[in-house]
Amino acid sequence: PVLQLTFSIGNLFIIGGSILTGMAIGTGDREQANRLFTKCLIAVVVAGLLILSCGLIWFDEILGMLCNSDNLREMAGQYLQVTFITMLPFLLSYMETYVIVDGSPKLATIAVVISNIANVVLDITFISVFHWGVRGAATATLIMYVLSALILLWHFVRKKEGQKVLALD
Repeated sequence: PVLQLTFSIGNLFIIGGSILTGMAIGTGDREQANRLFTKCLIAVVVAGLLILSCGLIWFDEILGMLCNSDNLREMAGQYLQVTFITMLPFLLSYMETYVIVDGSPKLATIAVVISNIANVVLDITFISVFHWGVRGAATATLIMYVLSALILLWHFVRKKEGQKVLALD
């Protein structure tokens, strides 16, 4: 449920916002596209930090609602702790939609492929080699989303004037 809530927020701000941004780009309104992009990015960061904060503040209550089995509580708690930390990178990894709208679908594909390969390798390493169990799987997922977000954000940081449409305003 925690990831589904975050997934829904990502869809609302990133996918919905990228459609509006794409429409602005299509009409040639670069300033409007940049404003929409910036507002959606800010909304995603605020939402991610809000979910993280709520998760940290009400961790025990949320864990109790999601897991009523004493046998699974420890593992679920380990996974949930890392999941809350993952919220902001998870939402920022949705930037792939804006990278595509901004004319770099190849980079978006590269970010998805590299981060998913890293996740598989890290899952195997953290679970089988380091014996971190569920926390290892969650940590691998966290690293995957951080890696994806960094690759995608690089698109907007490295831009030269006039090279791309979207910029952080």
